[in-house]
Amino acid sequence: MRVHEELLAAERMPDPAGRDVWERRYREINDWERYLVDNGVHVVKVMLNLSKRQQAKRFLQRIDHPEKNWKFSPSDIRERHYWDDYQRAFDRMLSQTSTEWAPWYVMPADHKWFSRLATAAVLVRALSAIDPKYPAADPAARDEMTRARAELAAELGR
Repeated sequence: MRVHEELLAAERMPDPAGRDVWERRYREINDWERYLVDNGVHVVKVMLNLSKRQQAKRFLQRIDHPEKNWKFSPSDIRERHYWDDYQRAFDRMLSQTSTEWAPWYVMPADHKWFSRLATAAVLVRALSAIDPKYPAADPAARDEMTRARAELAAELGR
């Protein structure tokens, strides 16, 4: 993977030339996510995968519609020249950081309705697996609530 100088400057990233920076970062990401999972955090990672053709269409919309101009930057077009480099980088990142405990879900994103639906399905499945519940009040708090209820009900004449 080639990292361009302007990207390094813009992202304040170290120059990885001759160093194993990315391997170390992938390992650190996996270790951090493993730590989170081991401590009860459910990690859900979603990547919206947009095609080059659809990206061009969206850039044209940003240019052609004044209310969307704020979303456009000339650097967007310069970066498109590195499309294949970015795809290789994404592929490597996904393959290095998708783990059994924190897998990636890559969603086709050319149609927003579909990517939103597919992402919602992943989140619903994750929430179902977590089975979240409101915490139960401890007995002392329940006793306080019983007294508070009686006081409030009396105030309302109930």
